[in-house]
Order: sequence, then C-alpha cells, then structure tokens
Amino acid sequence: MKNNGNGFSQKVQKLALEAKTDKDALSELICLYMKTIQNTVSSMAISTDEVSDLSQEALMGLCDAVKTYDESKGAQFITYASVCIRNKILSALRRKPYETDEITEEIQDNKYGVNPEFSVVDKVRVGELMEIISLHLSEKELMVFEGYLSGKSYERIAKELDMTTKTVDNAMQRVRKKLKAVLDSENSN
Repeated sequence: MKNNGNGFSQKVQKLALEAKTDKDALSELICLYMKTIQNTVSSMAISTDEVSDLSQEALMGLCDAVKTYDESKGAQFITYASVCIRNKILSALRRKPYETDEITEEIQDNKYGVNPEFSVVDKVRVGELMEIISLHLSEKELMVFEGYLSGKSYERIAKELDMTTKTVDNAMQRVRKKLKAVLDSENSN
C-alpha cells in the first residue's frame, strides 16, 4: 500500500487497531486496501482464473493481519499487513499444483493481464529457488521456515513443532543466514 504521507499511515494504523472490535473500521480498512490487493494479486496470479480466488485469500490475509497485529512489536500495520497478504497469496499458490501443459495452454490462450512469459518465469524461478533453499536447510529449519512463510508467529510455530520459541528464533536466524548465502550465490550466477 502506498504511504501517501504520515497522516495516511496514522489513519491506517488507527483503523487497524479499531478494526479488531469495530466492523465499520474493518470495512473502511478493507476499502482502503482493495486497490493494493488488486495490484498484488494481479502481479502474482498465473491466470485470470486465479484472480478471484487469490483476491479472497488476500482479504483473508488482511483480516488475519487485523486479528494478529500487535503494535507493541514495533512494526507499522501497513508493513505487517503487506507481509500477511503476500504470505497468504503465496500459501494459496503453493497449495495449487501447476502442470506444465496447463501453463503452456494458458500462455497460448493469453489469459494474462501482464506479460505471461514473465509471470511463468517468475513462478518457475520461485519454485526452483525453494528447491535449492530446501537443499540447504535442515528438516527442522525447513519446517520452521515454512511456518514462517505461511504467516505463523514464532509462538505458534513453536507450539506446532513442539519446541521453544527461542529454538524457533534460532532456527530462523540460521535460515536467514543460509538464505542470504543461497540468494547471493544465485544472483552471482
């Protein structure tokens, strides 16, 4: 979401805090985010058929952001919400397997709002990067990373994986270090 000055950011911040208990504030917040959601979805969707589904996922990501936002953690709501929305869309895309024939057919039918070659290349590239990344992570690090990518808190990941929050934090520190090394080597190739 574009930050059109500090006043806008403060308005979004205030609405986000009110939206936890006030349906009118939530409605107003959703209206403010609709253009951002449309732009994010259109840049990530492989086909126009997915736009509606991914828009719903993005809205759920925004609602999750409202429910889980904690101002005391120091992040602005705009930043937090954009991560939640993006993670929700990525999770939905990961759940839906794509066949090569399906992608080829969609390109030939030209169902895209953007350059289809770039969309497919980006999608394939993300898949390749995830495969490469998974080769460099331990099983525990990969499970923690997948939880993190799906928007879960360290506390929730710890509970689900039966480990301490500190162990999750340490695993994420190692993941970040390894990701940086993998991405640096990929970018130099």
